[in-house]
Amino acid sequence: MHEPQDDTKTILIVGDPALSRSLMQLVLNKLQYAVCCASTAAEARRAARRTPFALVLVALNLPDGSGLELGAWLRREIRALDGIPILVFGDAWDEARARDACKEAGLQGYLAKPLSIGRLLGTIRELTQQGGGETVEPERPLPFHGQELMAPPMDLDRLAEIADGDRQLIVEIGSLYLATAARYLEEMRRALASAPELRRLAHALKGASRNVGAERVAELAEAAERNGIDAAGLVRLEHRVEEVRRFFEETLGAGEHNGAAG
Repeated sequence: MHEPQDDTKTILIVGDPALSRSLMQLVLNKLQYAVCCASTAAEARRAARRTPFALVLVALNLPDGSGLELGAWLRREIRALDGIPILVFGDAWDEARARDACKEAGLQGYLAKPLSIGRLLGTIRELTQQGGGETVEPERPLPFHGQELMAPPMDLDRLAEIADGDRQLIVEIGSLYLATAARYLEEMRRALASAPELRRLAHALKGASRNVGAERVAELAEAAERNGIDAAGLVRLEHRVEEVRRFFEETLGAGEHNGAAG
């Protein structure tokens, strides 16, 4: 678990997959929020006892229990969280039931996936009263988009939304995505004989790709999650990720920021 040095406007993120946690941490840190990440309910309970948080985001499903149960426990047991927004997010079979459960537990609400980071940032700003902000996704064109391309492999306007128009942050987010996608692909190649592990990795790659607007990669990853994937299919997926890398580097001149692929 990573804890910030300064607890002013500190947000606790619990149980989200590694890429989304890293991406949210990068974006929120750049926007002057401090971030504490916990992988499990047990880590979150320990953190909540010693750190004053401005907002808590809890994944619906945690490795050691239910996010709803953790949210209810935090609301009931941690006095410092009185009046502090606690939100649950994830994939629920019955979203209406999940929202009702959040309301009964005294939580601020349930956010269904796929969860746009732009929309989530608007919600965080509104609930923490830092910079106001709408809870809808802003439409922000890239000021440096250059020549329009037909159906680009990565939606740079989506990155501009997430980064609040900050070019350097756009480069960092895209680079984080590319490095993490490469790691997922490497793990998928090692797991070709394990259907459950392939589905897990394909699901993670799908969510990461949707977050940054890499829709072609997301579509192939979704098909792999649903139907499985063989070596030839994995090569096609690798080619899609490479398309994103080339587009990103050519459009932003970002090659030097991408770091190691593994």
